[in-house]
Amino acid sequence: MESERLKRIFEVLEQVASRGPQSLSQISNRVSIPTSSTHDLLKAMTRAGILQAHGKEYDLGPATYRLAFDVQDRFSIINIAAQELEKLAQLVGFDVYLAVQSGAHVMYAARFRGNEGIKVMIPLGQSLYGHATAAGKIFAAFDPELQKTILNGTRKKITPKTITDPKALEREFMRIKSRRISISNEESFEGIIGISTPITGVDGRVIAATHISAFKGKLDSVRMKKLCSELGKATLRIEESIAAGPQIKQFIKSESSTAKKTSKPVTRKAT
Repeated sequence: MESERLKRIFEVLEQVASRGPQSLSQISNRVSIPTSSTHDLLKAMTRAGILQAHGKEYDLGPATYRLAFDVQDRFSIINIAAQELEKLAQLVGFDVYLAVQSGAHVMYAARFRGNEGIKVMIPLGQSLYGHATAAGKIFAAFDPELQKTILNGTRKKITPKTITDPKALEREFMRIKSRRISISNEESFEGIIGISTPITGVDGRVIAATHISAFKGKLDSVRMKKLCSELGKATLRIEESIAAGPQIKQFIKSESSTAKKTSKPVTRKAT
């Protein structure tokens, strides 16, 4: 019964999205639902913000528009980041990913192959644990609600090095937020080091994360430092492309503050 109701909600939404504002009778006829049932459904969808009423017609509501913008942002960030991440993969040799949040989990939306020869097969579009991946920990570190969900929920021990203790994980989130870089030391896959940095949107929220998956056996301290540095540079260039870099905002704020301090007020002498 519930699945049938959800199906009808999507049918109504599809009709309004494709045809524009429609009346109760028009929607009822087009989705083949009795008028009384359609009326109840439209009232529920309006209360939820999925639709909004304009006189006798129903149009898309604010919740639907927010969802549409979020979906658009998720796909547009792939296009914006693609060139930088492709270059990064060739530069560092390891596979590079673009990660997005998926509820309390994380998933990789795009992959850019390095030239090391051995590949880490991390499936695209599959939900991965937020507490055990470098990218997942990035999202949790910058989102108090997500962090609370992870700390209060069940944390699976995926490898012997997965951090499951809530206090240790909370300290890890604090370090990540302070340093703006997250490292997963064989916490999700044995033998694999994950490195992630946050991509910040125009409103200051973390909208995605850049990620490198590297084989531990091919890393020494010098190469590890290089990976972190190059990942940070690529992420900054992506943020600059979407005019969202926090470093740019800080620079503008700093310059503005300096200008105010150095500018002297003009005083007029009484004549």
